[in-house]
Amino acid sequence: MNNNDFDGDLSDLNNKQTTSASQVDNRNIAEDLSGLNMQSTSTSEADEEFDVKEAIEDLAIFFSNLTELLSIMSGINNIEMFNDVRSKLISGETTYPTCFKHIVTKYFKLSSKPKKKEYKLVGKEFSNYLKQFLKVNNNNSDNNNNNNNITNHPSLEDDVTYDELIKFLKSCKSTISNDEQRVLKNECIYGFFLEKFIIEHMCNRAKGRTNLNNKVILKKEFNLSESYVRKLRWLGKLWSKYSKIGNLCISFSTLYNFKEQLETIFINPKLAEEWI
Repeated sequence: MNNNDFDGDLSDLNNKQTTSASQVDNRNIAEDLSGLNMQSTSTSEADEEFDVKEAIEDLAIFFSNLTELLSIMSGINNIEMFNDVRSKLISGETTYPTCFKHIVTKYFKLSSKPKKKEYKLVGKEFSNYLKQFLKVNNNNSDNNNNNNNITNHPSLEDDVTYDELIKFLKSCKSTISNDEQRVLKNECIYGFFLEKFIIEHMCNRAKGRTNLNNKVILKKEFNLSESYVRKLRWLGKLWSKYSKIGNLCISFSTLYNFKEQLETIFINPKLAEEWI
């Protein structure tokens, strides 16, 4: 092979490589442009589907829920405060945004497992079971903590004004608890007057004297959740018919869990009479 032939082969090889590289570059550019066009189309479609107003509303709701969660958790720096908040979460006195259920359950060590079905006492059997928690002698200070009992309350029979109800409920809020070592009398009385307050408040709303709903007024005046107040009102109404309920030395949350079983007592006139 002479030099001229060798130079010719090199020239052909270079031309082929240049042509091949050019073709590859052109394909890559075409693919990039195609991808860019697809991304542009996809972004355009996403922009069309995206609702800024709805996103802002969602953020506002999330921020409100987060603020409520942080207000529950803030300031807990010792065992007593932790146990107090945890107890209120269990009883329902303190509520939290359900979107944070996993967080609250995890950090306050609340049970997330469904309870096993157990045999439930009903009717006469359940009535007899409850009677073991009755405290006949309410003067026993060791069991009933009389120093913290509600003794000076408005008349149970006469009408009580809206302002009188607010004053009483504010002054006696500290007496309600979930203590299983004390009789339920305080919670019964408090729930009874909460029921009166809600009725008066609804009348005021109907007359245009206020536009605050129950949830707002309960939080504003007494710092109580509507769900917890609903349970206390249920207890107050029950006690107004069956006064011996107030002599039960059992925690409020435990009694409320017996709600369905209690109904099996009071639908029986003979059993119900035993609790009057």
